[in-house]
Parts: sequence; structure tokens; C-alpha cells
Amino acid sequence: MNFLLRTVFSGSGVMLAGALFFCVPQVSAIAQEQLSQKKAGSIMENNSVSVSDKDQQLVLEMEKIFEKYPEKFTPEIQQKFRARQIAVGMDPYLAHLAGGAFSFKVDADPLKWPIHADPQQVMWAQAMHPDNSHIWMTFENNTQFPAEGKTGFVVYVESGKVKTIEKL
Repeated sequence: MNFLLRTVFSGSGVMLAGALFFCVPQVSAIAQEQLSQKKAGSIMENNSVSVSDKDQQLVLEMEKIFEKYPEKFTPEIQQKFRARQIAVGMDPYLAHLAGGAFSFKVDADPLKWPIHADPQQVMWAQAMHPDNSHIWMTFENNTQFPAEGKTGFVVYVESGKVKTIEKL
């Protein structure tokens, strides 16, 4: 079954904690606690958290995960993430964290998912339990193809991993 959904926006501490859960579940509780403490501190100090603070926090948390689980992330994936670029082999969550906001289409695996399965649940589950679902994630940013400026592109995910990246 095909689903089209709204754009998902990156940058919230809650989404980051959820994203870390699906990328590396062992780190979830620790990351969630650290984010809650940092978020509470920021809110108490100035009643808001700037986008640049969230971006910096994301990079720092992912660097810790890269150090702790180097076998789970190839050097190319780590390098692409640091450049805010999506690489073949990333799961949908890491692609989201690297690429930013996106819209998507999901063809859920009918052998695993019911007809009216939540497409976000299908997409995020691919990091831990890949199946035969097909996912198209459409991004527009200025980091994937830096020489070309802001560019739209589609990321195709199969068996839980990015298989292709095509410019629009």
C-alpha cells in the first residue's frame, strides 16, 4: 500500500532521542537522559534552545556513538554524516539526521505489516528490523551536493538501507 505523508522536520531533542533509539538501541536511555538534562538546563536558562545549539548537540551525540560503536558505522558513513550528507548504506533515521527535513512515500512489506500500518513506524523500524518495505525520502538541502547549492534529491531505501540517491 502506498502512503504519502507530510514533511518531517529535524532538530527537536525528542526526535533526536527517538532517532538514537532506532540507530543504536543500547544508547537510547543514556542519550534520552542526557538530552532531557541538557534541554531542561537550556529552558531554565533562556526559555529556548537555538537551532545551532541543537545541531551542535546532534553532532556531539553522534560522535560519541561513532566512537562507542565503530563497527556499526563505516568511515564513509561517518564522514558523510559529518558533512551532513546522506550515503548509500545509511538507515532511514541516519539519513534523516544527515539530510534534514524530508517528505516520504512508503510501500510497506505486506508480509510483515498490516494494510493500514503507520508509514512512519514502518520507516523507522527499518534500522532495527529491516524487511522488504520500499521507502522514498525526498530532501532539499545545500549540503548533499555542496557545489550546486540547494538541491532536491530522492533517497531510495530497500532492506533497511539507502540504495540510491538521485537528484531531482
